[in-house]
Amino acid sequence: MRESNSDGVRTSLTDGTDGSPEHDADANVHAKTKLGLLHIPSSPNGETEPLRKPAIHWRAPTIMFGSLVAGTALAIGHHFFYFGFDGMRVDKAMSQQWTNRYGTVFAFLVKMFLAIATGAAYVQQQWSIFQSQPIRIDRADSMFGILGDATLFFSTRLWLKNPLLTLPALVTWFIPLAAIVTPGTLTVASKQQGSIIDTQVPQLSYQWPAYALHGYFGQEYLGPSAEVVRIALATAVSGAILAIPSPYQNATYRLQFYGPAIKCTPPNATFAEEFYEAVNAEYNQTKSNRKYVSWVADAQYYGQLNFSSSVRGLAYRTLDRSSVLAATLYVMGPLWPMYLLECKLYNASFSVNFSFKYPSQSINLVALDYEHPVRGLVNAKFDYASTQSRNYSAETARNLSYAATMDAFGKVLVGEEVWYDNDHKVLYYSLYTSTAIDWTTTETTRQGLEQLFQNITLSFLSSDLLINNGTDTEYLPVSVMEYYNVYVYNARDLILPYGISIGCAMLCVAIGLWALIHTGATYSNRFSTILRTTRDPCFDRLVDPSDDGSDPLPRNIAKAELALEDGFRRRT
Repeated sequence: MRESNSDGVRTSLTDGTDGSPEHDADANVHAKTKLGLLHIPSSPNGETEPLRKPAIHWRAPTIMFGSLVAGTALAIGHHFFYFGFDGMRVDKAMSQQWTNRYGTVFAFLVKMFLAIATGAAYVQQQWSIFQSQPIRIDRADSMFGILGDATLFFSTRLWLKNPLLTLPALVTWFIPLAAIVTPGTLTVASKQQGSIIDTQVPQLSYQWPAYALHGYFGQEYLGPSAEVVRIALATAVSGAILAIPSPYQNATYRLQFYGPAIKCTPPNATFAEEFYEAVNAEYNQTKSNRKYVSWVADAQYYGQLNFSSSVRGLAYRTLDRSSVLAATLYVMGPLWPMYLLECKLYNASFSVNFSFKYPSQSINLVALDYEHPVRGLVNAKFDYASTQSRNYSAETARNLSYAATMDAFGKVLVGEEVWYDNDHKVLYYSLYTSTAIDWTTTETTRQGLEQLFQNITLSFLSSDLLINNGTDTEYLPVSVMEYYNVYVYNARDLILPYGISIGCAMLCVAIGLWALIHTGATYSNRFSTILRTTRDPCFDRLVDPSDDGSDPLPRNIAKAELALEDGFRRRT
């Protein structure tokens, strides 16, 4: 049975009935019962509306073109939005959280408009296929529902036979992938920038009250200050230079200055031989074996020595010579064969590279030149300008600070370790076992002693009490490396997915335009469109009166074929 609808499109369905009026009447009753049709309004003037001819309405092409243009414009806007942040410092621009949010909005809008364009093109191609060939109802269900249910692609025969319909459907589903990739094309990376800045850095100040303690009256020297002793002990135990404050978190500079240093060499051969003989003689008499001995050629230590009479006598001989010699430390190492070192205090020229990279520091001694020995405190004459204010000359204040440093160094090492009957040892005064010095050979001991003293001198730079204040510190060129976060925009990763999406969308719009020209009309997937194109009494004969439209689709209806021009016929 074939009828014409008001749009001039004929629908037909063949289901094996005879098309008698009784069947048609029953079908109409069934249709009205299912739809609940209560009232059909008439035209305002009561006249019958003229037949409409199929025509291309402006709405469909406007949606396709407008959505395509809007999606393309937003993609370009997304590119320039991110491009504007490329290379900018994060702390001087919009926060990363908000750039990500705006980027996500751009990606969502691009995806939405391109999907609208491809979806509209799909609908036009879908109705073009309806116009050109019969479609089984179950496959028509897939065509109508594919934009909302990707599982309908499993009807492979339908989609393989209609590639111009499959392409817009696939593109509509895959366009959202671009919205996943593009927001992440603006990232944050760390960047470094170097510059040379004249600034103040810690530099030693030899103001003797910070280094040495004196009696209130006169010239009596009491010992090194608590700050000097603290730094000497901390450096000796840690085996490293203490943390020095840096003007910047990441900075490099070279500092040249004068400071105390020691040079260790074997003593006079005659004296060394006499010393070994005294130690051996003492062992033969008392069976006490001295593994380690150290003393300073200075009067204040002489009374503290726990040495035997023979060793004390040798130590006293060095004391007698201290008035004309540099402040000197003597060390006999703890291993056999015995070795003895004489370490003298010098005024030295330091050239040091300081490199700070938060939170670590790297301090390298580039050059160390020994200028001249520094005399010890015994019989030293200080030129007091006033016994009350104790103002020294710059040279005297420096020498006194040096001697106090040597004194603190001696407090770590001076003393002895004695073994009795080779199974019991006693350590007197000395803290040498707490240091990081390698005592295994004469050379490692020499290097360790000199290195420890250098580390103590450099560690003085860590103390606010021992460096110049801000007004007295000269400015030095400091290489500053500044690290900061910048935005990095990967344009290729944004343009590529957007370009592919827009190109596919343009192809889909072209297919939609071809479908408009082919059908000469525009369609939409709305209930009213389906109602107007498929109304036919044959439907009521096909659908069982008890069928309320719920799932699943009855088999006999699924295999019925739908043709908008040539009618419906049941495939046998």
